[in-house]
Amino acid sequence: MVTDGASGTLHAVDLGSGERLWSLGAEAHTPEGTERSVTVRVALTGETVLVNTLYDTGDDSFVSAVSALDGPTGRVRWTREADRLMAPALTVADGVVFCGMWRDDGSFFTALDVDSGEALWEHRRAADGDPSRGEATTIAVADGTAYFGDSDGKLHAFDARRGTPLWSFAPDVRIEEWLEPVVVADGVVLGATGDGSGTGGPGEVHAVAADSGEPLWTEPTEDEPLVHAPLDGAALYSVATGTLHALDLRTGESPTETRLSTGNPDPAVVGDRVYFDGGDGRLRAGGISLGGG
Repeated sequence: MVTDGASGTLHAVDLGSGERLWSLGAEAHTPEGTERSVTVRVALTGETVLVNTLYDTGDDSFVSAVSALDGPTGRVRWTREADRLMAPALTVADGVVFCGMWRDDGSFFTALDVDSGEALWEHRRAADGDPSRGEATTIAVADGTAYFGDSDGKLHAFDARRGTPLWSFAPDVRIEEWLEPVVVADGVVLGATGDGSGTGGPGEVHAVAADSGEPLWTEPTEDEPLVHAPLDGAALYSVATGTLHALDLRTGESPTETRLSTGNPDPAVVGDRVYFDGGDGRLRAGGISLGGG
């Protein structure tokens, strides 16, 4: 496990023993002329740790970079600085790092070689005006396809290796951006949209055909939803008001719900088990039954 501290220091911890394997101070990967850093996202693949970091230049401006670290030792392998900033979303699959970058000439979806940091391909999302338009807010990769959800409310599919655009989907509802995570299972892309503020506004859950981008169904929610990995042909999502919902993955029919907590349960679903905050200071766990509410 790799986590970050308030000072920008990264720590690697052995999950089995809790022993700290290494710590890496921010100065080791901080570009010259910057004062401090904030780790935005960490992703792991094999023996490589990818870090998306925001750096303070000390003059009311910031720069961003993605760095690759050696997992066993914490040694910095490479750092690639963005011309302006990087979007928060970051994922890695099959030797490729997928991220979003802002430049003076627009915002881009970008694929980097995990070993060298060299760009494999990029797709310009917005070419004029505010370069943050269309920034990558969530990324998923499955079966050779990379899916980018953006801040303009669109979901895009690309050939993961070549960057060839395959399709784009824009829900026919009023939305602000795609939320994390997007999951792919059984030929269906499942994701959620909302304003991204986390302040309790409404949202939607969407199911889209993975091969074509054709919409399958949309489910409005009273609060911004958190999508979970599907289970036994059912789409799962939860909301901060305390409920876990299940619908048929392909049709959106036969909805059921389970009350987890009177507050925000912040659940994590692993297989057919759900782990959540019971609202009383205790971590609770339970089995997920799809037989009824």
